[in-house]
Amino acid sequence: MSTFTGVAGLVHWDSDNIGELTSFSLDVNHEPVESTVLTDTTRSYEVGILNWSGSAEVMWSDDDAGQVAMWTELLTPVVKEMIFYPEGSTSGDIKWTGNAYIVSHSLSTSINSMVTLSIGFQGTGALAKAAVS
Repeated sequence: MSTFTGVAGLVHWDSDNIGELTSFSLDVNHEPVESTVLTDTTRSYEVGILNWSGSAEVMWSDDDAGQVAMWTELLTPVVKEMIFYPEGSTSGDIKWTGNAYIVSHSLSTSINSMVTLSIGFQGTGALAKAAVS
């Protein structure tokens, strides 16, 4: 069984690498659909629609092309391709690809710390897992 450290992880927004990345999450789930009827004594469910979303944490940079594009596209929403590379982008590494739009930005700062930005996104359509070629 292979394990990985996060040191090589990358996220791309369209063709831009999101710079100064410190972490990211990719959340994938099926929304259950209740199929319980009035005569049932326990609830029952069917597998529902797949949903994916997540966030990226970065040290804020006002000259990073990926961060600037994501900020602009929060203000004027547009769907773009996102690619997640949890183990790096070397041939054979795993990646997830799908279209998403930016839903939130949270800029934070405090005394004696870096300025950070949390970027929330919502996937739309399929999410595909493949090996980097």
